[in-house]
Amino acid sequence: MSAFKCQVISERVNPLLKRREIAFIIYHKNTGTPSRYSIREYFSSNFNTSLEQIYVYSISTKFGCGVSEGIVHIYDTNDAAKIVPIHIKMRNLKPDDREKHTKEVKRKSFKEKKS
Repeated sequence: MSAFKCQVISERVNPLLKRREIAFIIYHKNTGTPSRYSIREYFSSNFNTSLEQIYVYSISTKFGCGVSEGIVHIYDTNDAAKIVPIHIKMRNLKPDDREKHTKEVKRKSFKEKKS
């Protein structure tokens, strides 16, 4: 399914924000850093949660090692995930969807400036 192995380092439950905060390490030898979307799919299948409730907040890769560290937030409900900032939501979209969404936002801002 995925070209990487994932190890959960720590898991913290945040009841106030209704989410789980997970720190992880991904091993992806001889391949590039996995996309945020593929990481979301991995956590979705392993934690039995929908993609709309999972957001990769950060991922950093160590040069030349094939090892990446990151943080994922898994929200209890779609309503709880509404607090996720727009730029994080944009980064977690599929590349095709991200392009469409950016074009729409640019179009809207252009129309607002014109008015």
